[in-house]
Amino acid sequence: MEGLQRVKKASTARYENLKFIIDKYKPKTICEVGTEHGNGSVFMINEALKHHDEIHFTGYDLFEGQTREMNIKEKNGKGTTGSKVKPVPSLSALTNKLNKIKSSNPNFDFNLIKGNTNETLKEDSFDLVFIDGGHSPETVENDYLKLMGSKVIVFDDYLLPERWWGANSVVEKYKLDIEFCPNYFYIDGTIKKGMAKKSTYQVYITNGMDSN
Repeated sequence: MEGLQRVKKASTARYENLKFIIDKYKPKTICEVGTEHGNGSVFMINEALKHHDEIHFTGYDLFEGQTREMNIKEKNGKGTTGSKVKPVPSLSALTNKLNKIKSSNPNFDFNLIKGNTNETLKEDSFDLVFIDGGHSPETVENDYLKLMGSKVIVFDDYLLPERWWGANSVVEKYKLDIEFCPNYFYIDGTIKKGMAKKSTYQVYITNGMDSN
């Protein structure tokens, strides 16, 4: 873990780390579990298109099926969990965003699946998987097991020193040989009220995908 760069925003760390992974492995097929509003989806697709003109993207999310109760159960900080109501992700809005990319990149195609991945996710494999859907241990485990044959799998929200988060539990249960992405975000307990001090990382495993 030596030499990692601490950054001021979680989104900055996430995007820089995804850029690092895509530049290193140059995937042609990408799966994102937990697309939310699609900002990360668009970012990954555009980065991948710098290396190949034929990219396939698959995205999973609850979209309009998201509820306060599910957000609490799955520790979804991007969704409504308290009194402040946050915008619900829209399947049609993300479809429009991706169709805009397709309009100028005819060899790009995509598939968006709405619903709970414990029910909708089937066994599949991709060049790159980004797991950032539900954060309960059960859901992260489900998502990992369904996609474990993929070449590169990135887990969002791997937390230290605490290990109760879903990504941590899966890494420990299956003794995964993880590597840390180069950037991380430190939560000091005031940025996110009620959360103890911790650092959040993106970590990844590889399965037969060579860097270029």
